[in-house]
Amino acid sequence: MPGFRFALDDLTRTDLHALRERALSPAVLVTFVLLQTALGNPRIAQEFTRLATQVPGLGDLSVEDMLAFLTYIRAVGDSAPDALQHAAEQLGPAIQEAYMTTQEQLINRGRAEGRTEGRAEGRAEGRAESLVELLTVKFGTVNPEQHARIREASSSTLTTWMSRIFDADTIDNVLN
Repeated sequence: MPGFRFALDDLTRTDLHALRERALSPAVLVTFVLLQTALGNPRIAQEFTRLATQVPGLGDLSVEDMLAFLTYIRAVGDSAPDALQHAAEQLGPAIQEAYMTTQEQLINRGRAEGRTEGRAEGRAEGRAESLVELLTVKFGTVNPEQHARIREASSSTLTTWMSRIFDADTIDNVLN
C-alpha cells in the first residue's frame, strides 16, 4: 500500500526566496507568488513583469497560462489598467494580443450585463408605476410611504401585489 505525504503551506509566512529554492514548475512558482503578493497590491503588474524575467522557463508557458496570471492580477490586484497593459506588452506580442482581446471581451460582457440590468430595472420601474396607477384608480391617493415601498420592491413582489389588487379592499391589503 503506497504511503502519501502532503505539505500544508502558509504562503503568507513563506518568503519569496524560500519559494524559489523549492523544486516547483514555473507555473506553480508564479501561482504561489501571486497568491502571496497580488491581493490589493498596486504594484503587482510591475512585480509580475520583473518576476517573469527572473523565473527560468516562464517564457515557455502557453499564452493561456500567462493570460490567466494577468487576469488574476487584474481581479485581485490594485494595479492601474495601463500598468497591466504594459506588463502584457513586456511579455511579448502574443500575450499582449491575447490580453487585449480578453480586455475587449470583458468590456463587452460588462456592457451586455449593464444593458440587461438596465432593461430589468426599467421593467421593474414600469411595473411599479403601473401598480401605483392601478392603486390610485381603485383606492385613491397612494401615500408617500406606500409609494416608496412600491418603488423599492423587487420584480417578484410587484407581480404578487399586482395580482392582489383585484381582490383587495384597501391599499394595505395589497401591499401586506
